Amino acid sequence: MELEKAVEQVYRGRERMIIIGLTGRTGSGCSKVAEILQTAKFSELDLPESKTREYNDANERKDKVIKDFMEVDGHWKRFDVIEMSSIILASVLEQGIGEFVRYLDSITLENEKSSISIGEKEKLIESIQEISYMFDEAQKYPLETNRTQNFDWDGYYEFYTNTIREYKISFKNI
Repeated sequence: MELEKAVEQVYRGRERMIIIGLTGRTGSGCSKVAEILQTAKFSELDLPESKTREYNDANERKDKVIKDFMEVDGHWKRFDVIEMSSIILASVLEQGIGEFVRYLDSITLENEKSSISIGEKEKLIESIQEISYMFDEAQKYPLETNRTQNFDWDGYYEFYTNTIREYKISFKNI
C-alpha cells in the first residue's frame, strides 16, 4: 500500500511538471532561452508591443491573444534550470574527494608524455580539501537513486536547482 501511495504521488507531481531539454552549439541561443524561462514575472520580459488592431496576418493576432493571456497574474510560470555543467559537477563530486585527487594524480604523473601540468598542484589539492563539504553534500543526493519511501524530494530539488549552481561558481574560483 505504501508503494502505491508513493507511485501515485510521483505521478501526481509529474502532471504539474514540464521538462524541456535545450541543446545546441555555442551561440545558438540555448542560454538565452533558459534565461527567459527563468524570468520570475511575465512583465519582466523585454517583449515588443503587440498590435491592438489592423493585423497584417493571423500570426500578429495570435501573438496579441497569447500576450494578453500571459499578462494575467498566475498564467506565467517560471522554470527552474539545471545546466548540464551542474550535472557533470555533481557527478564528479558524488565520486568523493579521494577519487578526485586520485584522478588529478593520474593525469599529472611526472615524466609521462600524455600527462598535463598543473602549476602548484599541492596548493590546488589544499583548496579542494577546503571545499570537502561539497563532496559530502553531493553524496547525499546521488544522480541515480531508487528510493521511494521517506525520500527527501525537497532536498534533491534544492540541491540540483540552487546549491550545485553555487558550488559550480566556487569550484571555478579555485
